[in-house]
Amino acid sequence: MFNRVGIIGRQGSPHIDDSIDAVYELLLAKNCEISIDLDSARFLSAKELKGVEKSELRNCDLIVVVGGDGSILGVARDFAQYRIPVVGVNRGSLGFLADIAPDEIEEQLSRVLKGDCRIEEHFLIQQTVHREGEVVHESVALNDIVVSSGSLSKMMDLRLFINDEFVYDQRSEGILISSPTGST
Repeated sequence: MFNRVGIIGRQGSPHIDDSIDAVYELLLAKNCEISIDLDSARFLSAKELKGVEKSELRNCDLIVVVGGDGSILGVARDFAQYRIPVVGVNRGSLGFLADIAPDEIEEQLSRVLKGDCRIEEHFLIQQTVHREGEVVHESVALNDIVVSSGSLSKMMDLRLFINDEFVYDQRSEGILISSPTGST
């Protein structure tokens, strides 16, 4: 089911090289067309595979993320517009979203490659922060959005709208809005 597979590893983590190698070796054995982003390619012991710009992974059928929930959330957000399924190998601390443990890469990823998996659809939530009539920040998220002053002791006046419909005014240190994916 999945032939063109991309690999993205958690940036700044030297402890992912063995898992990236295991993913790469399995994909090679399954005759997949493999792409790995430039930053993750440096962790790969098989140096014959050159890394590509992350944006080139938009042509993949599947992206394997080696990292934790934060890495998966970032990749899912970055590639959501291309509707590419993302599967995670957990090398982080939480692992709510990472489905594959490092010692299960061969068994579980082989099942995914054959299509023996369930694809969950998630949606993104979008935020736009206005201050005195000016847009000061816009972003999208898969799991949650946090708006705060950056200081735990500083109160803010918030006016919340959902889909341009006023909800309420609030004075607080911030607000957390969570999607059904849930806040970590």
